[in-house]
Amino acid sequence: MNELKEKKQNANIEFIPEYVSDEDLYKYIADSDIIVLPYREISQSGVLLLALSTKRLIITSDIPSFKETLEGLGEDTFFENGNAASLSKLIKKYADGLVDEKKQLDIIESLEAKYSWNNIAETYKRFITEL
Repeated sequence: MNELKEKKQNANIEFIPEYVSDEDLYKYIADSDIIVLPYREISQSGVLLLALSTKRLIITSDIPSFKETLEGLGEDTFFENGNAASLSKLIKKYADGLVDEKKQLDIIESLEAKYSWNNIAETYKRFITEL
């Protein structure tokens, strides 16, 4: 945390560890380069689909549903669930420019197309018609 606080002084990093309104959330997302999803447990998440739809870099815990949805994104995306040191190490790796961000964004763009709200709606409509 101390290393990140030092970097915050020299970079455009902002920590917001509290509830934010939807309006503020979308503003922060629009102004962000990386979205961090530090979930400890979840089975499915609109938050993950929202993160994909913004086409921003994503850092998230290695819970099974996120790993399954973000198939193709490697170790530069996932930190060990419940391990703050693992999350810190991964954030520092991005802050130090040690991640191929272009490659990550290309994969995120293809995942966003796969999981877009339109694709989900089309899949649902096909499923309903087959019943």
